Amino acid sequence: MFFVATDLDGTLLTSDRLVTERAKSALKKVRSSGGVVVLVTARPLRDAIAIGQEVAADFLVCSGGAVLYDPVRGELVHATTLGARRATDLMALLRQTFPGIRLGVDHLDRCDLDPGFHVGAPGVADRHAPQPLRHIAEPAVKLIAQSDELPVDRLAQAIRALAGPSYSVAVPCSFFVDVLPAGVHKAAGLAELRGRHDRVLRSVAFGDMPSDLPMLRWADIAVATANAHPAVLAVCDHVTAHHDADGVAVFLESLISTGG
Repeated sequence: MFFVATDLDGTLLTSDRLVTERAKSALKKVRSSGGVVVLVTARPLRDAIAIGQEVAADFLVCSGGAVLYDPVRGELVHATTLGARRATDLMALLRQTFPGIRLGVDHLDRCDLDPGFHVGAPGVADRHAPQPLRHIAEPAVKLIAQSDELPVDRLAQAIRALAGPSYSVAVPCSFFVDVLPAGVHKAAGLAELRGRHDRVLRSVAFGDMPSDLPMLRWADIAVATANAHPAVLAVCDHVTAHHDADGVAVFLESLISTGG
């Protein structure tokens, strides 16, 4: 039996942001054999819940580890947030340090974005403000940041050096950087969910971007898709097929057929 954790974009989902029938079948086999399926993503819950229902996932870890959700019971398990004042102060510091930076504020129910912020695939509750965001009036799940001057890897490195140990900085995609409270990452969310089971399950994690590194290091078996970021390819135990070639399903089928 396996505790399977898979990232969505660039990993389980195709470039068309779909879950193939083959992938659905492989995940169903995991569950029917007594295993657990967890979707782990930088997406907010509102943009992941339909996929969770589509594959009948046992749990969702969303917003990079900040939000844990039980779709079977329809319950929010846990949410870690940045206080409004703390998030506002961080936003001011980022604007002061990185001229021209574009920022977004992800809340549980929506994401407020600076004018011109490009998210790749707009979410169901993304909204662009008419002016750059300056004040945050309620707790935020995370801040997101992008710059025309710095690619995401370098921007993340610079924000990490600026913000220090009080924040967790991750690269979930090629469009922007996540900034979350310290200690919030995909592995922390998975560890909490895995602790809810008294069965001993071997953990298998699939990922493609640097934000997946904590969960890949945490897992008993770490698997990168062939399209993964070089930093991910360097740490994984296995490399499976490209996400457009059903890499997650290919590996799971082999794992189940051989018993691990």
